[in-house]
Amino acid sequence: MEYRIVEGKETIKVEDVVRLLKMTYWADSRPVEKIDKSMENSKCEL
Repeated sequence: MEYRIVEGKETIKVEDVVRLLKMTYWADSRPVEKIDKSMENSKCEL
């Protein structure tokens, strides 16, 4: 798996987050719309 550090949530792709969450037992069935909304309402700071 490849990792990267980014500044600003606008550089994070929803598809990447969905793919990663599908690998977990606690969020594998979370709807894309809910993930997208969560990302929109999140704060990304360094």
